[in-house]
Amino acid sequence: MSQSISMSDLRVRFGFILAMAMLPLLVFAIWQSLYDYRRDQAAQQSALTLSGQRAVFEIIDTVDSAKSVLLTIEETVGQRGCDADLEDVLKRFSRFDDIIIARPDGAFICSANNVESKIQGFELAKKLTPENPHATETQIQTANAQGRGSRLLLAYGQYDGQELQRILIVEFGLSRLARRADLSKLGRDAKLSMLNRKGETLFGDEMFPQKINEAWLLETENSGEYQTDFLDASGDKRSLILIPSREKDIFVAVSAPTRSIFAWSFSNPLSSIMLPLFAWIFGFVAIWWAADRLILIHIRKLQRATLKFAEGDQDQRVGKMKNPPASIRTLGRTIDYMADQISVRESELKDSLDQKETLLREIHHRVKNNLQIIISLLNMQERKVEDTAGLSAIQETRNRINAIALVHRGLYEGSDLRYIDMQTFLGRLVGELCIAMGCEKKGITSIVEADCDPMEADTAIPVALYVVETLTNSTKHGVMNGGEVKISIVQDGKTIVATVSDNGQGQKDGEAIKGTGTKLIKGFARQLGGDVKIVQDDSGYSTIMKFKLRPSLSPEGISASAKRY
Repeated sequence: MSQSISMSDLRVRFGFILAMAMLPLLVFAIWQSLYDYRRDQAAQQSALTLSGQRAVFEIIDTVDSAKSVLLTIEETVGQRGCDADLEDVLKRFSRFDDIIIARPDGAFICSANNVESKIQGFELAKKLTPENPHATETQIQTANAQGRGSRLLLAYGQYDGQELQRILIVEFGLSRLARRADLSKLGRDAKLSMLNRKGETLFGDEMFPQKINEAWLLETENSGEYQTDFLDASGDKRSLILIPSREKDIFVAVSAPTRSIFAWSFSNPLSSIMLPLFAWIFGFVAIWWAADRLILIHIRKLQRATLKFAEGDQDQRVGKMKNPPASIRTLGRTIDYMADQISVRESELKDSLDQKETLLREIHHRVKNNLQIIISLLNMQERKVEDTAGLSAIQETRNRINAIALVHRGLYEGSDLRYIDMQTFLGRLVGELCIAMGCEKKGITSIVEADCDPMEADTAIPVALYVVETLTNSTKHGVMNGGEVKISIVQDGKTIVATVSDNGQGQKDGEAIKGTGTKLIKGFARQLGGDVKIVQDDSGYSTIMKFKLRPSLSPEGISASAKRY
């Protein structure tokens, strides 16, 4: 049997109680998770800033060292044989990749070890002036055989008055500048890059799906630091911090993935909402299972046994249940004891009812027999009476008694002693009346239509006597020379309309209207709480009795009362 789940379900109620009990803990866990999440985000921003600042510090320190080296070279390195001198200087300053000397027009003179420098010119010469002899330049290069990528050139011009004598250049790869930036606290997905003023990546990870927004760099220069979020090439959200170096052409960018509170909760279950939520779900499932296996499974067995017993299976019992709670076991035994007692009492009641039904059928049978004896006596008396009026009176009385006898016969022959089927009963009654009154010899035919529920004896007897009187009137005064008599009973809800009509010429000068039969017809109508109407026109003569069934006599009323009980 399928079980619908609603708020009235025991499992749902237990779950709701658990939810209410754990609600304060759940609310506190939500608040604590939000607090921890914001604190974690703030720590991540601090780590981003610290990593960027370390990279910037490395740039500043390296540039300052390079300027000191250039001043040393200015005093110690001559114009000739400078390659060996520069190589000795480079050995003492291993953090540099190369040291170069160029002419005032930027043409190469000598270097420590960079062969490629010998075939190129240096545009830095155009940036030098006597007032500002220092200049820097970044160059984006693809990795060569030595694995070097983008590089930074720092130049210093030697002047004799206003005349530039030579250019001293220190070259180092930008990869050296980021080694002191610790990204371990940001996770494996943290990225560091160095950008130029155009937003081009000089060194590091390609973190931007397209060219960086130049407005960010402008804000970085103005504010000294700029933080924002952006979407990478995969569509994931990342936090970004931009920090300018002292060299205006170099910016440091550090980024790390930005996790939503749900992703953060899954990765930090012990300090997030997930732990109490999982505990609540586990508790709900445990209560659901416990309520179903310890209580509801036994209640369903009790329900099935009770329903089958109520449907008529007198042998149905709850029987043994597998490890139920003591209270449910006691309830099952009580239901079985109640079923045993009901079965015994029902058996006794059934035997008593069978006896009473047999006695009642016998009573109806004997009443019918007694009425038949009376009819036989009337038949004997009829043979001794020669007066026409007396014979007519005896015949009418015999017909009335016969109608009552037929009602009792229909009751004890039927399956229900309370009710009689009117179609069967009236068909038999009208048939016997027509034989007694010689309708066939007179050319009189009869039709019976009873479209109604079975009637109780107290209702059927007055209706039967009404039919006897109206049929007698029609055969004596309406169609005495031949015709048709129709007996119709129609039920509309609780209203019964009984009509007896003929196609004769009607009753002359009101004969029989004031007779005994008409008085009896009106008496039967009053007995049933109805009224009688007589309709006479060119099509014939009709007697119509209309009444309402009393609720206590209605089969539907009795059935409805039984259902309510």
